[in-house]
Amino acid sequence: MAAKFARAVIVGATTPLGKELAEQLNAATHMAWDLVLLDGDAAGQVTAAGDEALVVQPITADGFDGADIIFFATESSLTREHWKAAVGKGAGIVDLSGALTAEDGALLLTPLLYNSLDLAANVTTTAHPAAWMLARTLSGLPTNAAVTATVLLPASIHGAAAMDELHAQTVALLSFQSMPSEIFGGQSAFTLRDAFGEGAKANFAAQEQQVNLDLQRLGKALSIELQAVQAPVFHGVTASLFIDAPVGFDLDAWLKSLPSDEIQVLTGDEEVSNQSANGQSTILVRTKLATGSRKGVWLWLAADNLQAAARNALFNAEKLLQLRPSSTVQ
Repeated sequence: MAAKFARAVIVGATTPLGKELAEQLNAATHMAWDLVLLDGDAAGQVTAAGDEALVVQPITADGFDGADIIFFATESSLTREHWKAAVGKGAGIVDLSGALTAEDGALLLTPLLYNSLDLAANVTTTAHPAAWMLARTLSGLPTNAAVTATVLLPASIHGAAAMDELHAQTVALLSFQSMPSEIFGGQSAFTLRDAFGEGAKANFAAQEQQVNLDLQRLGKALSIELQAVQAPVFHGVTASLFIDAPVGFDLDAWLKSLPSDEIQVLTGDEEVSNQSANGQSTILVRTKLATGSRKGVWLWLAADNLQAAARNALFNAEKLLQLRPSSTVQ
């Protein structure tokens, strides 16, 4: 049977997000993807792409030639440096870095926020994984419900360098040695933080701002107060939410409606954590009714941030391809 065929370029192919994206593209059953892998310092590295070994090439305008879709899964600075050259090649752009959020004509596109009339755009951005997790879980709530959320972000949100530094800090602290702090601007291992130290290369404030901005656009009129916290974990985004249900709202019915293909509600001793969410395609949820005088419910959420970002990027690419003539491969 003939399958749809498209050529995709991944900028940032050796980042954790780029690797996850390549895996999902290769696992796609209804689309055959011809992959070109680009990166900066990792140019020349050989990496697996499904059953095929590919050489990572440097990021140049020539690397965008012939692409149907170009994914930016790299640092925001590299996205800003190269995205206009990618647009000039006529490709559809999917930005996973958050760098193009404020660009004119860039469309935030997710299964939660999709209008076929918007497909005149050829530059799309994916929602921050934490914002997508919250907005997907809270869909169906009335607009007068008040939600308070604390989101715990993993090191992988900031890329491979942050993961490496968290590992190095952990080893250094356990062996009573001095620890590196270039990425976090201070200690992150064994520590919960709501801000990074001066001179940190990772921008925590920008992450929190991105979650709030995307959540406002995805959650529409919901009233959500949110604080982000940096957690000393490598993967998996988690969140603690309190939903203050308005008078007359059937909270029990809403809770019963939560389970879906994308949301798994767990009970009893079943684990809901960043660790148990890793490798899962669903949002894990545990609920607990409020015990005080307020009518409401606590939700504890966990999701694989890399999987969520890659799945949303693949959705964007498929919608962009609807605008483009496609070939088939046997």
